[in-house]
Amino acid sequence: MVERSVNTVLASEADSLTATAELVADFIPLLTTVFNDSTDSVGIYTVNHTLAYANQTLLKTLGCSMDEAHLSHPKLLSRLESYQQALISTLNTGQSMTFLLECHPSIIQRPVHDLISMTAIKNQQEMIIGVIAIGRDLSDYRQTQYQELAQKERYQRALIDNFPFMVWLKDLDSRFLSINNAFAQLMGVTYPEEAIGKKDQDYFTPRFSEQCIASDQEVLLLGLPKIFIESIEDAEGNLNWVEVYKSPVLVDDKVVGTVGFARDMSEIQKLYADASKTKSDYVSLIENLPLAIIRYNLNCQRVFINDYCVRVFGEPAEPLIGKTPTEYWYATATGMKAQEFEARLKMVMQTGQIDTFEFDCKLNGKDVIYLMRFVPEFDANKKVIGALALANDMTAVSEYRNQIEYMAYHDSLTNLPNRAKFNERIKTAIEHAKRQQSCLGLLMIDLDHFKSINDTLGHTVGDKLLIEAAERLVNTLQVGNSVARLGGDEFAVLVQDVQNIKDLCGLANDIVQALTVPFLIDNQELYVTASIGVSVYPQDTKKEDDLLRYADVAMYAAKKQGRNNYQFFVPELNQDISQRLSLQTELMHAIEKNEFYLNYQPLVQLDTAEIIGVEALLRWRNPALGEVNPNQFIPLAEELGVITEIGRWVMMQAFEDAVTVNLKRQIPLIFAVNLSARQFLRYDIFAAVQYCLSVTACNPAWITLEITESLLLNDSNQVLDILHQFVDLGIKVAIDDFGTGYSSLSYLNKFPISEVKIDRSFVNDITLDDNDAKLVKAVIGMALSLGKELIAEGVETQEQADLLKSWGCNIGQGYLFSKPLSFEQLLLRLP
Repeated sequence: MVERSVNTVLASEADSLTATAELVADFIPLLTTVFNDSTDSVGIYTVNHTLAYANQTLLKTLGCSMDEAHLSHPKLLSRLESYQQALISTLNTGQSMTFLLECHPSIIQRPVHDLISMTAIKNQQEMIIGVIAIGRDLSDYRQTQYQELAQKERYQRALIDNFPFMVWLKDLDSRFLSINNAFAQLMGVTYPEEAIGKKDQDYFTPRFSEQCIASDQEVLLLGLPKIFIESIEDAEGNLNWVEVYKSPVLVDDKVVGTVGFARDMSEIQKLYADASKTKSDYVSLIENLPLAIIRYNLNCQRVFINDYCVRVFGEPAEPLIGKTPTEYWYATATGMKAQEFEARLKMVMQTGQIDTFEFDCKLNGKDVIYLMRFVPEFDANKKVIGALALANDMTAVSEYRNQIEYMAYHDSLTNLPNRAKFNERIKTAIEHAKRQQSCLGLLMIDLDHFKSINDTLGHTVGDKLLIEAAERLVNTLQVGNSVARLGGDEFAVLVQDVQNIKDLCGLANDIVQALTVPFLIDNQELYVTASIGVSVYPQDTKKEDDLLRYADVAMYAAKKQGRNNYQFFVPELNQDISQRLSLQTELMHAIEKNEFYLNYQPLVQLDTAEIIGVEALLRWRNPALGEVNPNQFIPLAEELGVITEIGRWVMMQAFEDAVTVNLKRQIPLIFAVNLSARQFLRYDIFAAVQYCLSVTACNPAWITLEITESLLLNDSNQVLDILHQFVDLGIKVAIDDFGTGYSSLSYLNKFPISEVKIDRSFVNDITLDDNDAKLVKAVIGMALSLGKELIAEGVETQEQADLLKSWGCNIGQGYLFSKPLSFEQLLLRLP
């Protein structure tokens, strides 16, 4: 609408406007994208003082439409003498002006107490073609504070103009003159103004403060900028590694202090948002942001390329303007052809939908990955008029993502594939064996007597033994075979293209012999042996799960044979099958015999130890079997299809208990209930939840439903729709045991997830294993950046709780706070 209004005015004055004014009109649609939603009042004037553009804030202040503003503005200017003089001066001299405007003309909707900044707009020939005026409402400040606010605004602009990261400005005595929000957060202050006049010693350790002051003085003495890498230690002792830039600052040709910034990639988006509030970033946003921007018309022709794009891709803008990707393509682009790029661009303009993808390049001999976003542009009638291509360098993020993926699929101690990766390889190997009609063998290996060594000599010695054992296993294998650590002292070997069963015998014997050799750990000889179970595809089974299970059964048979040997699976060993049948029979009647019950494990606020919720844990007490481990009967219930009936019983009981507890509480206690993927997908789960809520009169806001990562991997509209139904109903959704499956943070953004529960297997070693600590910290940081609440499972020590809290995780669950409680015990624990 704004663009059409401006064009209408320009058309009506065509005989009096110069070519310069036409350039301004052409530039306005691009500026509209930047300014329209700003909280500042923004107006653009032509050289003949005509109002060519006003954003929504200015129009609201004027109380009129763009057309009305265009007609009435000359009259308003005549009443605002200081404003009109500043406009004329800026047009005549090209010098920017900043001044305070106070008035209340009757035709303006509010009293005006605005800080006005006027800047000349020049073309490539340095001719003045207009003026951009930005007004910031200062009505909430007292009159006596205006001059001080203007000075602070200059410092703030100087900060953001220099670098869009953590920024600070100091005087010659290293006192803070101004800081931005990102640096204020690191300092631990609520408002940046709190730091004015203070020094580093007021917020950081003495050692670090001395380093800061020394580097300040070095910059002032040499009069040159300095770039270096260092760790910033905040008031709580947390280290933040950053790239720091410091430089002398000149104001009116006089050195007044130093300016610095710390480059933290996680804060870039926030700094962009801060920068967009000031006039100088409005002018320099397109040209100076580290973001490649190209604008395309409906014919896919380039109509604008910013300087950053030219610098990064090494292609001048002139030969590219007016050309389509297929007519002129970047030589540096390695991951996509021009035809595909242009096809995706056309699809965006046809559908009006944003398209995001990775774009690979080869720059200066290095592989660089950009996050490319095609964003459609619309006119006032919501009709697509073109598209913007925005490219952001995400090479570091991609490398970090690959590192996290590696850590998720590999054992941090031995660097061997973990269980998840090994399961993938089994599946792939079975598919290969089917095609080739070949055999494969699976060897399950357990280190005999390892537990006694670990308990006696400690985890450090045990870990070193496991590392050397892993190396020996790798050295026994031929090319094409793989070994994994499944957990603890349990390893597995996958052998493909087995020609003769005797080959597996030879390999198993080699492994037994290799592990019989004494281990020299810390100048001490240690002895372990190996019990090995072997299963063969397709001789024993054609199923992946059975292949693992049969090898495990055979391994325990080897232990029964005295250890230090290997056994092949035979059906006679599989007595677990009969036990399974017995378990199955009892399970089918457990509900009708009222054998299930619930325990509740508290969820605790880490900083106050307050119980804010509980997780419902299903338990089964059978007269014949006794207490049955949930790891035994829950998977069986899913396989038999009775998990839906059991799940409904759990919900009904948990919802009833939630009502009992919360009817007497001012602050409700949240009850978390687990849903399995099978229960979710093969059952009308939403109807079941609604039914249980209705029968029990339970408030949906008291309930959190916990789902597994595997459910999100289903990636279906059905799952997404159901989760949205839960959220619309008032129920929160959480991911349980995050990190144990095919972890991907992209699912957190796609699905309406409010909470992420970090699996106990990662929390367990965060104080002992640096890799686990890095992984958990990375997950917490990324989840928090997406606005998700973090819950750490399996917290057993205060050291773990303190570390998690320092990383931003506020809620914990584990034996440090409480074991699972009966409902009666829970009532006694609650205030």
